[in-house]
Amino acid sequence: MPVDVEGYRDYVGARLEPLRRTAYLLSGDWHTADDLVSATLVKLLRHWSRVSVPIQLSRGGDRGDLVIGLSPALGAVAGCTLAMDSTKDCSTAQLPDGTQMALGTEVDAAAGTSRRSATVLRPDGTAVGVSLVQPGASLDEMLLTEDQLVTFGRWPGFNLYP
Repeated sequence: MPVDVEGYRDYVGARLEPLRRTAYLLSGDWHTADDLVSATLVKLLRHWSRVSVPIQLSRGGDRGDLVIGLSPALGAVAGCTLAMDSTKDCSTAQLPDGTQMALGTEVDAAAGTSRRSATVLRPDGTAVGVSLVQPGASLDEMLLTEDQLVTFGRWPGFNLYP
């Protein structure tokens, strides 16, 4: 996927000074802070087309893997193929604010896992993919509902653009 350099520049420009201040608080030295920020931003640019956060969830004895991925929307339209590899139990919707969503669920009986996912294309140009894979659970027993996945996708803290 091509890198959205303009989007990256906008993102960095809006956050550079707060990043420098945070790095200074960590290091106590402005030169070291600039080095930390530079190294971090170079790594971010390498992965700019897809930024994701893996999270381990657990409740009682139940465990699941939640992955939240961010990428530039690049004029995409939410569809079932974006939400899941297959079209099992998939639906799409558009909210009044212009947010588009694709929601999907599937059960892989052979692997003994259930998967629930949401792709949220937000009006700010950020595409947020949220996926929960949970072994040994039926869809009713999963740790998060579709509404909760959409809440993650719409949360303003997960953004590529200010």
